[in-house]
Amino acid sequence: MSAALWNRCLLRLEEEIDDRELATWIRPLRAISDGQRLLLLAPNPVVQSKVSELFLPIIQRVLSETLGEPQLVVEIGVSGNREHVAEP
Repeated sequence: MSAALWNRCLLRLEEEIDDRELATWIRPLRAISDGQRLLLLAPNPVVQSKVSELFLPIIQRVLSETLGEPQLVVEIGVSGNREHVAEP
């Protein structure tokens, strides 16, 4: 579910986020979902911080609109380091 859901969200985010920012901050994220939450894994803490700071509200809105139901909890983490997870 997570890859398909994230790909649908990416299509919507392409309409709202500048191509350069999308390529720099959003496309490097890898999505994992357990049905209750969507964990977006960044390649490093810099990407994690920027996404949390600048794009998390947009991602949450697009996810909610894409699902058409109560939204999943979105968390941003660093790939390979489960201790670095930022919640909304």
